[in-house]
Amino acid sequence: MEEKDICVWKTIKIGNYDHVNRLIGSIYGIKKVKIEKITEFEIESDRIQINKTEEYIDLVSLKISDLGFDNLTDYKSICNKANELGLNICPAEVGFQLLSQYKDDDYFFYNNHPLIAMEPRGKYDLIFRIKTDEKKKEVLLTTKSAKPYYLYPNWSMIFCLRKNNTTAYT
Repeated sequence: MEEKDICVWKTIKIGNYDHVNRLIGSIYGIKKVKIEKITEFEIESDRIQINKTEEYIDLVSLKISDLGFDNLTDYKSICNKANELGLNICPAEVGFQLLSQYKDDDYFFYNNHPLIAMEPRGKYDLIFRIKTDEKKKEVLLTTKSAKPYYLYPNWSMIFCLRKNNTTAYT
């Protein structure tokens, strides 16, 4: 894959809430969306920062194998390869904003439980993941460890398309 092959998947607005709890409140009203307990801990401990400025960001959804990885791969290598292609990790609010702004999008019901490429959180290096329960028709915002050798090539990841000269997770 080359930079010219990358296509925008979704465009979302970030920074449109003054506190994470207001953003979360916009999700709790959605019948089919649930937030896992460990994700709630991240929210309650105020570890999720909200952008102070409203802006639109373009998102790209790729399989890890699209980045050239055919085996289990560590998170840092994936993010560095994505950076070479003009992609960045996402602000932590992206997972919540996706669920709030695209609540009726069936992408989540048919995708491979995408991971949100973001700065890992806490002692377990957690990143957000969107999972589905097809029987209940529910979408769950959960977490996954970004520690090395846990990420499979057939998993999907969501990155931000770079707008300025910033770098990947190091």
